[in-house]
Amino acid sequence: VISIGMEAADANRLICECSLLVTDYSSAQFEGAYLNRPLVYSQFDADTYDERHTGENGYFSWESDTFGPVCRDIESTVKAITEYLENGCVNKEPYTGRARGFFVYRDKNNARRVYDEILKL
Repeated sequence: VISIGMEAADANRLICECSLLVTDYSSAQFEGAYLNRPLVYSQFDADTYDERHTGENGYFSWESDTFGPVCRDIESTVKAITEYLENGCVNKEPYTGRARGFFVYRDKNNARRVYDEILKL
């Protein structure tokens, strides 16, 4: 278990090294899913989340697009984490399929593609 406080942390390194990623609404979910890490979403404040955030809902649905179970309270969060730990933190369907379908590329050429597109500008 790694707790990140106010000190600086290398989030990318932590996501790369983790066996299970627990998040809320963070975009870190995409890095975890890209690396095929199992995810658990702890969204205990879902009833007030939308009230406190501006903007429109985007392309990503918390009901149908997530890469792991969405837990709305501490009990279901602990249960989901425990289930993953008891099964060796192996990712499972439908979440692995969602991640496979979400990312067009799964290779080590992302930086090269970005660079090539910049050159085209």
